[in-house]
Amino acid sequence: MESYGVERVEALGKEFDPFEHEALGEQESSDTEPGHIVAVARDGYRLYERILRPAQVIVAKKTDQPTAPGNGLVDKEEK
Repeated sequence: MESYGVERVEALGKEFDPFEHEALGEQESSDTEPGHIVAVARDGYRLYERILRPAQVIVAKKTDQPTAPGNGLVDKEEK
């Protein structure tokens, strides 16, 4: 397909661009900057400079800070 000018949209590790990527969701990641792509669910393609299909991706978000011990739920006996 490259001989016809079709190329795959590079996404993994790149900053999310709504013109080239379709976000399917977010995932907490401590080793990837927020707003960058951590996984590609489906490749996207472009014909020269025009997007034929955006890449479907998962975007990194900031990890939540740890809270106090426990899961935040209150047992019935504690009430």
